[in-house]
Amino acid sequence: MALGALLLAIIIYYFSTTESSDPPPTNDPFLLDNPVETTQQTAELEQDPPQPETVIVDVKGAVAQPGVYPFTTEQRVIDAIAQAGGYTEAADTKQINAAKRLQDEMIIYVPQIGEEAMDLSMPSFPSTQEATTPQVNINTADEAALTTIPGVGPAKAKAIISYREQQGAYQTIEDIKNVSGIGEKTFDKLSEYITVK
Repeated sequence: MALGALLLAIIIYYFSTTESSDPPPTNDPFLLDNPVETTQQTAELEQDPPQPETVIVDVKGAVAQPGVYPFTTEQRVIDAIAQAGGYTEAADTKQINAAKRLQDEMIIYVPQIGEEAMDLSMPSFPSTQEATTPQVNINTADEAALTTIPGVGPAKAKAIISYREQQGAYQTIEDIKNVSGIGEKTFDKLSEYITVK
């Protein structure tokens, strides 16, 4: 009787240890999912880095060739200045953050020496709180600065300078209507871009 109980205990022990040492079933969803996740993560790491986007930037003020130019988001303000022909001799470069990255719809305005700084380096959107339009002093601006005013080309810029040399400084911005070629309609378009000081 004792021998039979001993044999039964040995048989139970044998089967219990055999079952616990069996490998886990291959249909375990956790084991099946892991290789897929690992493959996906590896594929994501192997993807190409994002390409820089194309942006359009408006360069104004004391630069040789003001205008609208295409760049990429990897480029900086100094690249835009160079594309616009570089600074003029009258440019106040101390007011420009040349290291700033470019953004779409960005306005870069380079002031002249003595001109008040304006932060137009961010994309411009209409604002009811403050004006974001750079104003040109028609009493002191040279031909290059005057041509940055919408609607004013080289001929009108020369006429504006000629008038103030002959008649004296402009007292109000409305006085610019006395210049040949600048009527009421033209004045309405450029009035927000000019000032007298």
